[in-house]
Amino acid sequence: METKKEKLDRIIKDLVARRVGVQEACVFFIEHLELITTPIRELDYESIRKMAGKCVLLAKTDDQNFDGVMKVERETNKGYQILVPLTPYHCLFVEAIKSENDIPGELKVAIVRTIETLKPLLNGKDSFNEEDQDTLWDKI
Repeated sequence: METKKEKLDRIIKDLVARRVGVQEACVFFIEHLELITTPIRELDYESIRKMAGKCVLLAKTDDQNFDGVMKVERETNKGYQILVPLTPYHCLFVEAIKSENDIPGELKVAIVRTIETLKPLLNGKDSFNEEDQDTLWDKI
């Protein structure tokens, strides 16, 4: 039987594997930017914390209240860094490259589907099962 961390890691790996252009995705605690999931690429922990920290800082600067932020998106020369609150304590961080083959809204849909799967798990309502995950991704 999978542990909660193993389930979280699998969901994140699925996002990266199924969405062309997603280079990194991770879930972390907001307060100390402590990673919950295992990094996908060979980025060191400090690099991910710095990228996520910039997004958290931007959210707090723009809104003064991170709880009300729906998402923070930062465009870079290489692509996007997106931070989405999942619970009052957890965030999803996604780094994606720009691609000529991008379908408008495809990244957003993939992130929304991932959020729908992560939230119940992080909120302790672990009704997650393999069939639900496959069904969500098939709808994309």
